[in-house]
Amino acid sequence: MNFEVKLHPDTVKFLVDQDPDTKDRIKTGIKNLEIDPFKSRSRSGIKKLKGTKKEMTCIA
Repeated sequence: MNFEVKLHPDTVKFLVDQDPDTKDRIKTGIKNLEIDPFKSRSRSGIKKLKGTKKEMTCIA
């Protein structure tokens, strides 16, 4: 089961300005979040949302 990762418009603008290696690294991370957003990822800065219903949307 894949999940949907939604990006803030400012994030998209940021990605456009990055070098190809950085873009690829970020895109790989986002794809990994779509596959398993609940997997522990050290140094990612991702925090579980609080006060949500069982259905959760991941935002990167």
